[in-house]
Amino acid sequence: MINVKLTAFQLKALNYLSTVEKTTPKAFAEKMWPESNMHSRYSNQGHGACRGKAAWLSGGSYLSKLQKKGWVRWVLEFRESTVYAITQEGRKVLREQEK
Repeated sequence: MINVKLTAFQLKALNYLSTVEKTTPKAFAEKMWPESNMHSRYSNQGHGACRGKAAWLSGGSYLSKLQKKGWVRWVLEFRESTVYAITQEGRKVLREQEK
């Protein structure tokens, strides 16, 4: 059994992911950074202005980092954007932290 030391933010992220069946990067960002102004800022990358784009980009980036560790998986959903869910490995790491 590998003992993994989680950062406070990794622990917060895995705790949140363990309480939901699945989440989008936008919903993840809203939960993890609720006070950030990235949810209401406008940005324009050449395809028109978009409100809150930084939020879902940040959420997706962090979820991808957790995915590389094997703690989160990408779920294919019809008519949904990219959706993520916690893996058994992620739940196992979370349980080890509670001991």
